[in-house]
Amino acid sequence: MHQYVIRVDGRLSDDALTAFEGLHIAPQGEQTVLSGYLPDQAALAGALDYLADLGVEIVEVIQVPSPHGDEGDEGDEGDEGGDAGQPSTAMW
Repeated sequence: MHQYVIRVDGRLSDDALTAFEGLHIAPQGEQTVLSGYLPDQAALAGALDYLADLGVEIVEVIQVPSPHGDEGDEGDEGDEGGDAGQPSTAMW
């Protein structure tokens, strides 16, 4: 399980917010920040797909590093030579 921060433009409706049960949702100015733990990559992809289906612009996705540095690091799969310990960031 990994912790993520997803920042989107605009405010999400109350109906849309119910789809993200378990995530903390905080409006920040003209953006909304969703944060919390997702069980796997499929759950992250599902959340991002749902946001895209709503027509919401995804500004930033960050995987927060584990404070212990060992959670989910089995074999360094998917590591493309990035800085160890730095958050993975994708921007659209």
